Amino acid sequence: TDLSSSINSSSIHSSESLSSTDQPSVSVDRAQVDASPLSYYSPSIPDYAACLRVLSEIRPSDLLDQIPEHDARYLGAMAGPDRLTVPSGAPMALRHLRAEAGDVSEAAHKMAASLRWRREFRVGEIGRAFGPDGDAELRAEIAFQNSTGKMYVRGRDRDGRAILVMRPANENCTEELPNMRHLVYSLERAAASCRSHDGKMVIVMDFARWRLRNSSPMAVIRHTINILQNHFPERLHRAFLCNTPTLFRGFWTVVGPFLDPVTKRKIAFVVGAAGKKTIADSFEKDLLEPCAGGTATRKFDSGEFLLGANENTFGDDTA
Repeated sequence: TDLSSSINSSSIHSSESLSSTDQPSVSVDRAQVDASPLSYYSPSIPDYAACLRVLSEIRPSDLLDQIPEHDARYLGAMAGPDRLTVPSGAPMALRHLRAEAGDVSEAAHKMAASLRWRREFRVGEIGRAFGPDGDAELRAEIAFQNSTGKMYVRGRDRDGRAILVMRPANENCTEELPNMRHLVYSLERAAASCRSHDGKMVIVMDFARWRLRNSSPMAVIRHTINILQNHFPERLHRAFLCNTPTLFRGFWTVVGPFLDPVTKRKIAFVVGAAGKKTIADSFEKDLLEPCAGGTATRKFDSGEFLLGANENTFGDDTA
């Protein structure tokens, strides 16, 4: 995607003029560059220069220590054939730049806010909770939240986007922060396990057995939307809502206004045979759960999922 037409010309510098910034950079292996196809993370020269400008405006610069580790996979695509040293924050800068329609100052402001949030919310520690040096309290909290199978990553669509499965009827906690830490853990797992060129994910929400009493408090809903829209921009490809009961319409009337128009357009209600055909066109049936018309019937095992490698979805090792 070329942002050149929407980026203010005063914000664009050549990549050479910004190469001396103090941003942490990574030398990209030649083979990695050759193997990286043109993709979402293959910006034009003006777009790449704008990304560098975004990074140069991040204050304080040590916030860049919070760059997601899984962004490293996109550095080869960003490097291109003639650019073998790329700032580690370039993929995140590109996402914020595109989310803000090329506005460098706004992208830098939003990215700095997200990096600050990642530090304060301990996102890195949450993602590493089940590693050898993981925090015991975070591990116990996330294990409890995940135990009912209310949210997990299972399979990928035909383009390699991770599928984040949500089952609101399996909610087991109304406390805001534990719920949000589990949400962030799940989003980080989905981002880490994406294999698509755009690094985006698909959400499949199954409302089977859902009742209003299963609804999360409004504070939790608003916090969830804030995290998704402000701290994981350009990460959602589509969201499919399956088995929505009639009473959900009233709930949607309340929640809908909190979603920005771009996010709203990505949400599809899967209704009847036509709805299931729409979703089936994007997935292999054996990787999709029955709620969305798939045939993946193996029961979710929380322990297996949590102890798996972050770049794996549930069932990857047994598929």
